[in-house]
Amino acid sequence: MSQLFKDCSREALALRGTTGLITLWLATLPDLFKTAFEENFKEITHMSKEKFHRLGRWAFVLGAALFLLAFVIGGMEASTDDPFGGPDALIEYFKLGIGPLAMLLLFVGIASLRSAYGDAAGSVAKTMLSISVIGSLVGGIGAIGTGLMLSGEPWWYLFFGGAMFMLLGIGVFGAYCMRRQVLPGLNWLFTLGGLTLPLLSLAQIVFQMVTDSQANPAEWASQLALGVTTVALLAAGLQLQGVEVPKAAKR
Repeated sequence: MSQLFKDCSREALALRGTTGLITLWLATLPDLFKTAFEENFKEITHMSKEKFHRLGRWAFVLGAALFLLAFVIGGMEASTDDPFGGPDALIEYFKLGIGPLAMLLLFVGIASLRSAYGDAAGSVAKTMLSISVIGSLVGGIGAIGTGLMLSGEPWWYLFFGGAMFMLLGIGVFGAYCMRRQVLPGLNWLFTLGGLTLPLLSLAQIVFQMVTDSQANPAEWASQLALGVTTVALLAAGLQLQGVEVPKAAKR
């Protein structure tokens, strides 16, 4: 290309002198700047995607850990009816910080998961991860309201509902990954971690509808489901660190 431009310059100079050379430069420079910008922009976005995928994996791991911590700390609160900053002030401050942070980290982690493996898992799995991303945002808003004790139960339902949709999206994504073998050795972890709590909650709702009872499942069952969910998602996130992102997702 350099040699071609030199030849064109000599020809323009020989035919029209300085005026011809200036005309050639004026015609060439815009295209040169456009090409240089496009190439550099591609390189920048390429690096940004790689960094986003790398940071998203760690965000997923930290978010899963804090997700468990938010439930554990919430369970330590003696009363949810006292004003914010009352006898359980320290626990409430932790809830206010940890709950939204967990959902924010999971939001980043799931968005990274969708960007890296959504296409390989298929359109349904990708759509479910989009629902999962929205669920994490809704859950984060609910976590803030719950931490601030804003009108009590509605905010808890917002947090819990958002978290359930978030987990459901991850679980279905894992199921499609199992079908397509997108992440060998990891697919079942996403399925187990994503579907355990939503299925338990669904079973509880069906039981209450059938028996017309408001009885809750045994405490140990809820704690076991939460433990399985968190451990599975943590294990999936940690093992993701060594998995190559598909080349198509890097572009």
